[in-house]
Amino acid sequence: MDRIVGAIAPPGFDVVPHLISALINQNYSAEAGCGIAVFDNDFVSQMDTGVAINVFSELRKDLVGSLAVGHNASNADHLQPHVCNLDLAVAYVIDSNWTTCEQITGILADEGDLFRGIKKALREIFIPFAIIAIDEDHQLIAARNAGRKPLSYGVFGDGACGHYFASQSGVIPSGQFVTSVHPGEMVVTNNNGPKRYAARPRPDVTRCSMEVMDIQRPDNVCGDREIYSIKVDAGRRLGEIFNQNLGKVDRSEFQALSINEGGREIGIGFAQTSGIATDVAGIAKLIYSVPPHAKEMAQKLGRYRNFHYSPVESLVKGKRVVLVENRLKWMVSSDICQMCLGLGAKEVQLVSAVIPRRECQHGTDFGRGDFIESNGVLIQEQLNLTQLLTLSPDELVETMNIPHRLFCTDCLRRC
Repeated sequence: MDRIVGAIAPPGFDVVPHLISALINQNYSAEAGCGIAVFDNDFVSQMDTGVAINVFSELRKDLVGSLAVGHNASNADHLQPHVCNLDLAVAYVIDSNWTTCEQITGILADEGDLFRGIKKALREIFIPFAIIAIDEDHQLIAARNAGRKPLSYGVFGDGACGHYFASQSGVIPSGQFVTSVHPGEMVVTNNNGPKRYAARPRPDVTRCSMEVMDIQRPDNVCGDREIYSIKVDAGRRLGEIFNQNLGKVDRSEFQALSINEGGREIGIGFAQTSGIATDVAGIAKLIYSVPPHAKEMAQKLGRYRNFHYSPVESLVKGKRVVLVENRLKWMVSSDICQMCLGLGAKEVQLVSAVIPRRECQHGTDFGRGDFIESNGVLIQEQLNLTQLLTLSPDELVETMNIPHRLFCTDCLRRC
């Protein structure tokens, strides 16, 4: 998943260190590359493959300025920012799939004007996207159309030191989060401050439930709640349901493991109410090397090149394993289930806060195989699970406990 950030400040205030901090903090899972474009009399950019802390370990001496945009890339072949000439020299970053990025680039080129081009893109493109753009007139435009592409607005100091926009609200330690850019909204900012425009009618559904449970950092804020507390509460509710279903069974036979970063908070809450020993670090994320048992099992599955997670053998051997995650990811969940059984687990159960059951009708791309057009029984059989447990869409919204926000749960409901 891509992430974007942009900042504007009075002349003399260098925003580059703040953007680098945001790029490092914003993608707390693996990234394929990143980049920054800065304007100071002319556009200067630096981008490369790899994580931000390595890409910007050595900076170009001229990478200094009070107006800049940055991008975390999930695909090494699609690095940003884009720098080009319309009626003015501009640079922009987009959070969306590559096809949509190319479509937006075409609209901007046809219009020849940054404001008109972004406004037209907001009205004509329905695949979710967010964009931050800057031009040589010292102007920044941030916008999102709808759906699963969040965009936050904040200030440095009281705003006199500048303004920033980012996919995640808590990524600039020196900044202060103010509000979110609404779906269909366009915010134009210069040294006089921001002006907000409704470029298209605001949809009734203002937030995607999958965005909250799957994409947002735990320190981000949704409504008046941190994402961390929302996920922990979802885990507590799953633990309560699991405990009720389990009945009078020896809990020492069980071992719960959180899958990936997003399942960590769910696991914390699950442990509090289920009575099951839960290890939120029991599935290692493989970045640099592959343990022999993981390599052997993954090779048997025929997916060694794409496999990135490995259960700790001493935790699962001889246990009734419960995998805990924020959302069911078909390939990852399937592989980990099989690996747990291969390492000697007696059985595997899975609890997930959300399970996407069909393709998003609003244009969000979960990735091939990540939505399931079947009922829970078939999913359970296909993953070789003893039990599959998830929150219903209504239980999920109730657990979020943000009454003044509406959430879309269409993808979580059966066809």
